[in-house]
Amino acid sequence: AIAGNKCYNWFPLGVFAWLSGWLLIACGIGDLVVMKTNFIEFWMYVYLLVGALVILVVDMPLSLNNTLKFVVKLQLVIFDWVKLFRRIWGRCVLYLIMMVTCGSFLANDDDPSDFRSVPWIAGLYLLVIIVLSLIFSWLAAKKYNVVRQYIIEATVIERDLEQEDDAEVRQMSNVSQMIDARKSEVDEEIVMKKLISKFDQLDVAKSGKLQMNEIAQLGEECGNAFSAAEKYAIFLLLDKESNGVITKPEWILQLKKHKNCKML
Repeated sequence: AIAGNKCYNWFPLGVFAWLSGWLLIACGIGDLVVMKTNFIEFWMYVYLLVGALVILVVDMPLSLNNTLKFVVKLQLVIFDWVKLFRRIWGRCVLYLIMMVTCGSFLANDDDPSDFRSVPWIAGLYLLVIIVLSLIFSWLAAKKYNVVRQYIIEATVIERDLEQEDDAEVRQMSNVSQMIDARKSEVDEEIVMKKLISKFDQLDVAKSGKLQMNEIAQLGEECGNAFSAAEKYAIFLLLDKESNGVITKPEWILQLKKHKNCKML
């Protein structure tokens, strides 16, 4: 079980999803060179290539993001435009559209003996990515729920927070109540103070912002180490403004809003 968990945490889902973009480009160009295409098929290939470029940007591995800062900015712009792509299950919609487009070439194939790499290689690869992404999305949501519950139950409220942050707590509590009007089983003000206290504990540099490494630290703290895909998914969930950092208002509002996620 331990070995399986280590393998799961190691599995680079984002890298394999990113490779699907390169595979679409390679298969599309290969088919264009080898196969005869009509006018409609040509523009379908162009559509696939554009979709492949979107996948390459959206699923760019974190290791490359750190060296290609302009890609990070482009990612954040896309995530701001298309909120769906911020979630693992949401990106499955993009993969599904690309997979269906790949499969559509089979319906237009007059000669069954002709082999097109787009539907049989790229299309099937995307199908595997979709299945794996949905599994990872479900597992990531379970870990997020555990971590959120850990914050609420195990965080100790700092004494200074009770005296100094009452105004901030009341302000954020009012905003939160506008988002979710239902009464919570746990006292609203205590929950708010615990969320603020945990943010302050993670924000060692006192910058008022959290980054990816603080999210990883939180997972390890409660005994639920995140895989790379999970860490990225949770970070995007909490980074409401898509600016690459998690501010205290984002932290409070998102953790209050997303109480029991089914998928990430």
